[in-house]
Amino acid sequence: MEEKVLRISRGTVIGGAKLGVFTGLYCATEQYMALYRNTHDTLNVVAAGSLTAATFGLILPGSMTWRLRSAFLGSVIGATLGVPLGLLQSFLAKYSNAPEIEKETKQQVSVQEHDSVGDAIRRLEDRVSSQKSGN
Repeated sequence: MEEKVLRISRGTVIGGAKLGVFTGLYCATEQYMALYRNTHDTLNVVAAGSLTAATFGLILPGSMTWRLRSAFLGSVIGATLGVPLGLLQSFLAKYSNAPEIEKETKQQVSVQEHDSVGDAIRRLEDRVSSQKSGN
């Protein structure tokens, strides 16, 4: 009974780790494409889905020929499923709160231009130097 529980637990942990890796790969690829191309559109979703599905095809058990075939098929399926999902994402982003997000991004850039940490360090250095010169 204990072995059965351990086997189920191990399978759950390994399955969750694989899911996390693929989710991270998909999100990282999509964000990298958006950053590299400087746009958020359907192509980012298609590329991320294709790469993630191809990677999943490579880790399936079997010979190397079977894995490459699975990777190619996964790439095609990932791209095929990525097109409607990317279009849906673009449509939803267009009609959702996209202007509010752009406004927040501009505010964050203006906040980043003002270096509050650097200002605090300068004030601290001035205080320390004034105390040294006063002593």
